[in-house]
Amino acid sequence: MNLKKLLVAGMAFAVTVMTVNFADISVASAEEAVESETQVEQTVPKNTYRYTSQRYGYSINTPMKPLGVIPASTVYENSKGEVLVFENEGFNLKKAWIIMPNAFLPEDIPDNLINLSDAERQTAVENFGKKGLFEQVNIVEMEDGKAGMYCVSAKEVEVDTTGDGVADRIMEAENQAILTYFKGDFGGCFVVELLQNPVMTPEAQMEYQQGLLTFHQWPTTFDPDAPAVPENNK
Repeated sequence: MNLKKLLVAGMAFAVTVMTVNFADISVASAEEAVESETQVEQTVPKNTYRYTSQRYGYSINTPMKPLGVIPASTVYENSKGEVLVFENEGFNLKKAWIIMPNAFLPEDIPDNLINLSDAERQTAVENFGKKGLFEQVNIVEMEDGKAGMYCVSAKEVEVDTTGDGVADRIMEAENQAILTYFKGDFGGCFVVELLQNPVMTPEAQMEYQQGLLTFHQWPTTFDPDAPAVPENNK
């Protein structure tokens, strides 16, 4: 049980091989959270809810019973999976976990992440970072010898507003998300995404990180290896 141990930390544009604690990872707005003097204890939450998805064959501890569960296609078009809603204002999601079983291609993440050399880990992080708009990409060790890519979405994104194929403007995202990509024990290329608006809090990050430690999959008739979704997550 070592989700706290990071094997690689880096940026999509520059990778630094190092070892840090899982709790040290935070989104770019973490300074705001520190200023608010919010203290989050490094302990397993006392009050959690065990969410089970019979359709997709997994269970995970969540910070509370979801207010509702909606298809992932409501957020990512043509995707398979579920959105566990914890807070909303009408149709606007304020806090949610998005779990999809086919979010990347099998070859995007090597099977033996934990056993790779530092140089191989660096290459794996660099290659995966090119597949999405990420500000930070880390290799993280999970339960039972599994490992995945722990990513923070980019705060600033270069866009092409003229259609000439050259980025000419930098747009700032209203918020950032945390996404962890990993291979299932019985097939599938999962992502568990933390979405929170308007600001990502340390408490939400801790709940999410601890929830990842409890992810469990079992064989199901659903084919998680169906075509991956969506394009910007490949």
